[in-house]
Amino acid sequence: MVKRFILILAFLFLSSGLVVAQSNFSKEVNIGIKVIKASNERGGIDPQLSDLSSQLVRLNYTSYQFLMQDSKTGVPKDELFFNLPDGDVLRVVLLTVDEPYIKLYVAIKKAGLNTNFKISNHGTVIVGGNKFKGGSLVIAITASY
Repeated sequence: MVKRFILILAFLFLSSGLVVAQSNFSKEVNIGIKVIKASNERGGIDPQLSDLSSQLVRLNYTSYQFLMQDSKTGVPKDELFFNLPDGDVLRVVLLTVDEPYIKLYVAIKKAGLNTNFKISNHGTVIVGGNKFKGGSLVIAITASY
């Protein structure tokens, strides 16, 4: 009788964990990008990039010009594609949502970028892209659920 009770409790505990895991697996994630031209020209940080200024100054450029932004929504295992101004494509695969983190695979073919990131909900990671019009493309990727 006691063993049966323990088994029932164990089953209920494990099955409740599966429900939590399933809800995280199907949780919608928004991926937003800001594409920036970073260079050593005069200009400072574009006002549209003020939310990223503390991260951008670490890159050792003198000018950060906002070029474009885009966003897409998906669930884990989805692939999201973003066209970049230089003709390249940013590929983001939503790997998992492991609260409070989001695991992403990020690739930019021509730039040779191919890596995984684990960022906190509403966090931003900055990656470098190709050379572009006297500077370099820099992409800020923000993930939230």
